[in-house]
Amino acid sequence: MSTDETGHPGVEWDAMRIRISLCTYKLFYEADAEDALVRERGEEEERELTERARLRNEERRRSRWLRG
Repeated sequence: MSTDETGHPGVEWDAMRIRISLCTYKLFYEADAEDALVRERGEEEERELTERARLRNEERRRSRWLRG
């Protein structure tokens, strides 16, 4: 468990593997390997994103270009 710059808790794992070609210096990513960072949203951020989505959907509903 770690925290990001905003102090929100998150989970990260680091399993990315690469190979480098010595002749060309090209990077090759190995299959079945990944890096990930998962961050939990705070309540305020969740409310803000929900409101933005609601306003965006309302705008789409009223748009004459998106009517069927």
